[in-house]
Amino acid sequence: MNMKMDLTEYIKSVNLLMAQMGGEGVELSAEDQAMLDALKTDGFDLALRGDMAEGTLYMNMKGDIIAAAGMNGEDWYKLDMATLMDQMGMDWAELMAASKNLDYTALAKSAIGSLSLNDSTTAYTQVKETVEKIVNAVSDEGFVKEGNEYTAIVAMEEDDAVVMMVLVMTMEKDAVTGYVMGVSMEATEDEMTVSMDMTVSVDDKDQMTAEMHMDAAGLMTMEMTMDGSYTQGKTAPATEPPAGANVVDLMELMSEEMNAEEKAALGIIGGADGPTSTYVAGS
Repeated sequence: MNMKMDLTEYIKSVNLLMAQMGGEGVELSAEDQAMLDALKTDGFDLALRGDMAEGTLYMNMKGDIIAAAGMNGEDWYKLDMATLMDQMGMDWAELMAASKNLDYTALAKSAIGSLSLNDSTTAYTQVKETVEKIVNAVSDEGFVKEGNEYTAIVAMEEDDAVVMMVLVMTMEKDAVTGYVMGVSMEATEDEMTVSMDMTVSVDDKDQMTAEMHMDAAGLMTMEMTMDGSYTQGKTAPATEPPAGANVVDLMELMSEEMNAEEKAALGIIGGADGPTSTYVAGS
């Protein structure tokens, strides 16, 4: 996997804004620049284990850049995708079921679960339109046949956001021998447009390729390419870190960081407002 990010325009914009406000611009230290150069030339090794049925993923990162950042290359980082999706109003098990067999019933159920139905006069219409879009796109009638290829397109637009998904399946008799799936998104808020395009394909030899391009209002761009292959193994894959490994829960870590920032903010307010506020912040 290769990934390239360009923050040049973002840094220019920040420097311009800081100059207009009479402050100093952003300038990387020699140490920070050396770390970025090492990341660009050497990269780092990533190992990923997990149980997709449960939605629990574990990541381990090694390399000089990891050590320079003060991270232990022997640590494993846990990410509970099922809990994360649940907090977003989505069901991980239903998403996995839908991804395995393209079950439009599961897709529709998952999509309905993520809707924000705040207005009783429009709720029925929202649900009806969502279900119709999915069923019409991924049912047999939703695919357009050309030769041995079948194409389905789902386009959704809400407020200032547009999402389009395209699925092209290559068929041999009744079997899918390859597919290409593309997703494009564009959203505008406060006159700033963020766009993303992603394509994933698998051919009849089980070779996989993927590309992703992202542009955040021209301030940041990211390009990622990935390729791989699928082969049948002789042993079951490891789904958890090695026995005795130190596991860091990413969600707990992020929660602790947020709590620390909130406490720091309360401390600043307390210092400005006097003893009473300081006591409240401390308690």
